[in-house]
Amino acid sequence: MATASSFAAVFISSAIASCFAEVCTIPLDTAKVRLQLQKKTAAGPAATVGMLGTMMSIAREEGVSALWKGIIPGFHRQCLYGGLPVGFFCA
Repeated sequence: MATASSFAAVFISSAIASCFAEVCTIPLDTAKVRLQLQKKTAAGPAATVGMLGTMMSIAREEGVSALWKGIIPGFHRQCLYGGLPVGFFCA
């Protein structure tokens, strides 16, 4: 026998899942944005190449926590874009 879940329970669980996904993916997004903003320069031996190289460069120069800059606005976005649609659809 299936029971209907309340909107609040579905919203909270989907918002938590979305926020966990944000924690896992924001370092990749940070590196992607840095690569997009990077000026085209002549590739030398010290040039950062690719996503992993950019992430390592950020961690080395600014600290590991710099990969998670902007996590709080990301949580807000995920609560709204991840929590509300699933909450309305499934409740």
